[in-house]
Amino acid sequence: NKSSSPSSGSRYHPRQDPAAHMTVVEAHEFDPRAFPLVVIPLTAAGTSFEALVDNGANVNVISEEALEKIRLLDPSAVESEERVNKPMSMHLALGESVDNTALGQVVVRVNIGAMIHSLRATVVRKLARDIFLGIPWMAKFKPQMDWEEYTLSWNHNNQDYHVKAMSKPSPQLLAQLQEPSLSNVQIDAKKFVKSIEASDTTDAGIIL
Repeated sequence: NKSSSPSSGSRYHPRQDPAAHMTVVEAHEFDPRAFPLVVIPLTAAGTSFEALVDNGANVNVISEEALEKIRLLDPSAVESEERVNKPMSMHLALGESVDNTALGQVVVRVNIGAMIHSLRATVVRKLARDIFLGIPWMAKFKPQMDWEEYTLSWNHNNQDYHVKAMSKPSPQLLAQLQEPSLSNVQIDAKKFVKSIEASDTTDAGIIL
C-alpha cells in the first residue's frame, strides 16, 4: 500500500520517514448499523462544521481544510499541534481499504451543542466530512441516540447535552434499527480504546 504524498500547497511539511510502517487496526467487533452515519453540527472559531459520529474510527479525525479554516478564523482555537507523517488505513463499511497519511495531531476547541470541548484529533488531507468523532470521543461521553427525534444526548460533569442530527434516516433504516437483533448491540468502547493505546499507533480503522 502507498500513502498519499503531501501536496505542495499544504501547510504541513513533515520529514519523510522511510522506516514508517502501516499497522491496520481492524474493527470487526463493531456493527456499523448500531450508529449508522449520524452527522451532527459543531462549531469552532465561530463557524459551523459537520461531524460524523463514527463507531468504527479508533481515533478522532479532522480534515486539513477544516483545521486551516479554524486556524485562520481564530488561531487560539488550535490549542496544541504536533506535525507527523505516518501512513494510516481507513476502512470503509463495505470492506474497502483507503490509504491516507496522518499529517499531524492537534487539540482543537469546539462547541458540540452547548458543550465546549478540547478535541484531540488526527489531521488528514481529505475526509468525507470535516470531522470524525471516533471511539475516544464516544468512550468519554457515551452518547445515546433517540432515533425518533434523531437527537444525540450525553451527560458530562452532571450536565445533560443534546444535539440534533443533521438529517433523518430513511424509513427502511429506522425499521432495521428497531429490530431486536440491533437493539441489543453493545459497543465496548473503553476496552477497544485500551487495545488501541496498547498498540502504540495513530492509524485508524474507520467505518464510513
